This record gives sequence, C-alpha cells and structure tokens, in this order.
Amino acid sequence: MRVGGGAVTQAELWAQWPVSERLRLRGGLGGFHTLRGSSQSTPLAHLSLSYAYGTLQR
Repeated sequence: MRVGGGAVTQAELWAQWPVSERLRLRGGLGGFHTLRGSSQSTPLAHLSLSYAYGTLQR
C-alpha cells in the first residue's frame, strides 16, 4: 500500500490451532486502511507457525 502521509489502521480476524504441545498454527484475514477514506486500503492474509519455548508456572 502506498500512502503519502497520515495515519494507517489495521484490522484483522485470526484463529489459532494447536499442532502439538508447543507448536501452534495461526491464520488471519484483514486489511490496512488509511484514515483518509476507503480509497486507500489493501487486504492482507497471513499464515504462521510458532513454537512456545517457555511457559509461566506458579
């Protein structure tokens, strides 16, 4: 997205699924929008795989 200046917002809806005890798959859909109007916007999609290498315990 090409913006000549001003504020940009991002809205995203995502879901996460456990693959194993420490692996997680996350996918999302959304878009970037300028505050100037909907004429300057672009959709986005992502898919990521993450590994939890530490956990908090009491």
